[in-house]
Amino acid sequence: MYRFLFDTYQRLEDNNKLIDAIIDIEKVYGFTYKDIDRYVSMIAVANRAKDNSMLIKYASEVVKIQKKSSSYAQSPYVEFTLYQAYINKDFNSQALEIIKSLDEIELKPKQRSRAKYLLGSTYDRLWREEDADIAYQEAIDADPASSWAELAKAAKGI
Repeated sequence: MYRFLFDTYQRLEDNNKLIDAIIDIEKVYGFTYKDIDRYVSMIAVANRAKDNSMLIKYASEVVKIQKKSSSYAQSPYVEFTLYQAYINKDFNSQALEIIKSLDEIELKPKQRSRAKYLLGSTYDRLWREEDADIAYQEAIDADPASSWAELAKAAKGI
């Protein structure tokens, strides 16, 4: 019943009732793979509302569920979104960990370039310049024609 209500509220775009329904789903079923698409929907709701705390809650759960099931259907969208929420809240260490977690996942070259650029950027925030240079070079090597590689080249020149 709770899942049905959630899906109905989602179609109606009623975010307040959507939040109530997802809380009920969590209480009754816990965080399960069966509801992963619902949690991704909550990430989208949080993103539109610019609510980093809600975003971190649901994106973190999706990351845990994916890791537990060894299924990464929502990657790298979830990790990139979670990374940005951590950066927005100045949680640099958590941002570093989530962006590094993408090393374990198969990505397209452009996505890998983006991940490595963000890794370099995070290392820069943490004053780890040597690590940043390595990550920027990996961004360039992953997809030399991508805009992320161009950003990495510029960052290395600073």
